[in-house]
Amino acid sequence: MRDRPFIREIIVVLLLSAAALLVHGYHLGIEDEAIYLPAIKQHLDPGLYRFNTLFFEAQTKFTLYDETIAILVRATSVPVEFVLFGLHFLTIFLVLLGCFLISRECFRDRCAQWASVALVAALLTIPVTGTALYILDQHLHPRSLSTAATLFVIVCVLKRRYVSAALISLAGVAVHPQMMFYGLMFAVFLAVKPSSGAARADFAGPAAPGIGYGMSPETWDRIVSTRTHHYPLKWPWYEWLGILGPLAFLCWFGNLWSTGGSPAFARMCRRLAAFGVLNVLAAMALTGGPYFQGLANLQPMRSYQLLYLLFFLMAGGLIGEWVLKNKPIRWAILFLPMCLGMFLAQRSEFPASPHIELPGTASGNPWLQTFDWIRRNTPQDAYFALDPYYMRSPGADYHGFRALAERSSMADFTKDVAVVALSVTAVKIKAAGIAQSELPKVWMDHMNALDGWKNFTLEDFKRLKERFGVSWVVLENSCPNGMPCPYENGRLRVCRIP
Repeated sequence: MRDRPFIREIIVVLLLSAAALLVHGYHLGIEDEAIYLPAIKQHLDPGLYRFNTLFFEAQTKFTLYDETIAILVRATSVPVEFVLFGLHFLTIFLVLLGCFLISRECFRDRCAQWASVALVAALLTIPVTGTALYILDQHLHPRSLSTAATLFVIVCVLKRRYVSAALISLAGVAVHPQMMFYGLMFAVFLAVKPSSGAARADFAGPAAPGIGYGMSPETWDRIVSTRTHHYPLKWPWYEWLGILGPLAFLCWFGNLWSTGGSPAFARMCRRLAAFGVLNVLAAMALTGGPYFQGLANLQPMRSYQLLYLLFFLMAGGLIGEWVLKNKPIRWAILFLPMCLGMFLAQRSEFPASPHIELPGTASGNPWLQTFDWIRRNTPQDAYFALDPYYMRSPGADYHGFRALAERSSMADFTKDVAVVALSVTAVKIKAAGIAQSELPKVWMDHMNALDGWKNFTLEDFKRLKERFGVSWVVLENSCPNGMPCPYENGRLRVCRIP
């Protein structure tokens, strides 16, 4: 009998998870999954990706995420796309369950508890100010798993179960060390009693200014030009509203616990505000001048992903207690337009793809059709060149070539540059080998070689083949005479370089 309320709560969280999936959608092989999915597939089939594996290995080497997924696929004999979809739904469920457990510690009122979880579920894909992050991605991401782990660590800290918190933290660190670091930082803020002395943080930097490590200023400038979300001092004013607004509200919330919340609520809000201030100051210090330029990719502002999640959790509880109460019409008035707005935002973000890309179903997207043909009909050692900006092309919807076509390709200007930027930081903190320190040069060589792609002639493609060994290309426009194209779909052509 005692288990029945908990079972009902689990069912409600499952229903909220399903609703969140319907609102925010699901896409395979997009954005950061263009990095992680090739690593998973290479573990499953080492014959894949004969060239340029460093463009995903340089990032995945710091996590056990790809190895874990590959082991799970082998152990279950379930296709990788089905495993990823199932784990994505499980991650949504775990995040919302963690939110519910925190809300029970912070709110006594049941309407407040469920409103807090519902608000987070409705806003999972809201942009986190200028960080280029969402609270939760539209695909399985190690960051999402570490977010779930962080929430359960917070629950354990609130309940003073520190051994459990430590064990969960180990799992989170294994899948995403960077994001789990910020989660653990907040957990420490939450666990440690404030002292009378002023808080102080020291940041160690490199022994000398500048980028160094043989990288040319041209290469560094081109990398930095794509990483504006690493530099909050360069953000437009409205992004700063997204920085300062939550901090102001959290300070206000911290004084409201006596109106029906709990000491845990006030503690959460006050420590979260202090956590946010510290990371904003750290971000300004690391990105405000040339001395720390190579460490800017540590991205202290990524801590705002957790701050936004917990801010909406606290705000939702107050809205539920003060406004929504036990009035279904009020819940509908708030959440139906909100969910519709988030749904439409996702449709505008991925207009050429199904809202939920169910595994095992054929896609009508010409880009995905092309990638699927390549996967089925070209040799595993085929080496492709594409427009370096192909992920931003109309219809591509940020789907990654390596992730879905399962073939090697030259570097791109959308996701590969993110790995290059990370490699700069890794070299700075002595966490990378010689090969990784060469990655910026390799990337810049590819960018220079692909410059003017849309106007390439047959001789330009032959030059790519002679210099880099490229044997195939994917073209959006007409093909030069003399290049056989065994596949075309009205939008794209797959051509072999003679």
